[in-house]
Formats: sequence, C-alpha cells, structure tokens
Amino acid sequence: TCKSVGLKLAALGATITGTFTAMIVGAARIEEADGLFEVSMGNMTDAARRWADEVSRATGMTSAGIREQLGTFKVMTESMGLSAEAAYTLAQNMTLLGYDIASFYNKTDEEAFLKLRAGLMGETEPLKQLGVVVNETSVELFALQKGMIRAGETMTEAQKIVARYGLILERTNKAQTDLVRTADSTTNQWRRFTAQIKTLSGQIGGALLPDVNRFLHVLNGIMGGFREFAQQNQELAGTIARVAFGFGLTATALSAVAFGIPVLIHAYRNLAKVASAAWAAMTAPAI
Repeated sequence: TCKSVGLKLAALGATITGTFTAMIVGAARIEEADGLFEVSMGNMTDAARRWADEVSRATGMTSAGIREQLGTFKVMTESMGLSAEAAYTLAQNMTLLGYDIASFYNKTDEEAFLKLRAGLMGETEPLKQLGVVVNETSVELFALQKGMIRAGETMTEAQKIVARYGLILERTNKAQTDLVRTADSTTNQWRRFTAQIKTLSGQIGGALLPDVNRFLHVLNGIMGGFREFAQQNQELAGTIARVAFGFGLTATALSAVAFGIPVLIHAYRNLAKVASAAWAAMTAPAI
C-alpha cells in the first residue's frame, strides 16, 4: 500500500540521514583533535603526522586516532615540566603501548589510554587492575635505581612523570608489540576492520564539513537575528511563544482524540458482539 511504501521510505531516509550525521560528527571530532595535535606538536607537526601514518599502516589503527593520543600525551607531559623532545618521545611510546595494552588485555582503546594517562598522573588503581603496580614507593625506588635522585631527595613533577613512564614500560614488557604480534587473530582483524570503517567515515564526513560549516554560519546568523528580535520585543516574543505553546497542546490533544476514537469504536463493536452473543444464548429455546 501507499502508506506502507511511505513508512519504508521514511525509515530509509532516517537511516541515511543518521548515517551521514554520524559521519559529519566524527569528522568534526577529528578536526577538533587535529587542532590539539597541531598546537601540541608545534614545529614537530609534519614529522609527527608522518609517524602517525606509518604506525597506522603497520597496525591498521586510524591515523586520526593515533594523532589524537600522540597530541594528548605530549601536551599533558610537557605541561608538567618535560622538554618538548622528551614529551614527544614519551608520547610516541605511550601511544604504541596503549594499543598494545588494548590488544593484550582485550580492552577498548579508550580504556587502555585512560589507564595509561591515569598511571602517568600518579593514580595507581587503573593500571593495578591489569596487574601493573605503579605506586609512590615503586616510583621512588625506580628513580633511585636509575640515578634520577639521591636518597632523601624530593622528586620534581617532571621526575615523577619520567619515573612512572619508565616503570610502566618496564612492567608492561609482555604486552609490548602485542598488536602487531597477534595481528592475524580474529579480534585484531576486527579491530583493523572497524578502524578502516572509521577512517572511511571520517573521510566522507570531512568532505561534507565545508558545506555543513557554511550552513551552520547561515543558521547561526538567523538564530542571532531571532535572539536580538526577542530581546528588543520581549512582550511580543512572549505572546508568540504562548500562542505556539497553546497550538502545540491543542495539536497533541486532537491527535490523542483522533487516535482514541477508532479505538473506542472498535471496543464498542466488540462489546456489541459479546452482548448479542450473550442475549442469543439466554433466549435460545431449551433442547
């Protein structure tokens, strides 16, 4: 029927719209993450981008995701006192380790990176859940053994970061390179497949971003005009809002009535049938 075809077309349209909306939102997120990446990398941006592409080809993970983690680790550790070069090296190793931990412990990438960032910041519980203990005592002992401090010295924040980083690398040695080592496993092939879908989705969404951006500029201009009108004509705006609200309530009530009448008619007909059957049974001659 026409109604059935209409419903199917509406469902198809909603699915297509939802898919492209998700692509655009994903591309916008990549755009924002790349902004952080470029600011954090500074004059290392081109080299870091090439490195991310190489890792992407080797592991199958998205280049955008690698850049996001690389930028996040660098800006986090550099802000705590590490030099740009030291923070970049740390960021590279932590990015690789995050994907390896996700593969080795069967965690999502986000879970693995959250645990690593927490460990670098001195939170012990997230990594402890994986059997990796990086507490204050072990960090201080590591720093003493590596000659970073002398007995009784207080560690700076930068020294603590470097000591936690070294200790994390030391205590996760079995997980390192696991993503490449087990690349042919079903789980990691699935990771690679979903990463390729994300990459394709981001590329398609990225191609649409300029048009979406222009549309949003126009839309924001229109909304700004409405806002200024409402500020300058508050009484009129209030009247319009009340009328619109009343119209909405009326439409809702009418739709409820329109839906309810057929239901009541159907119920009445069924009741009439039951009553007729009961009357027939009572008035039937006895055999």
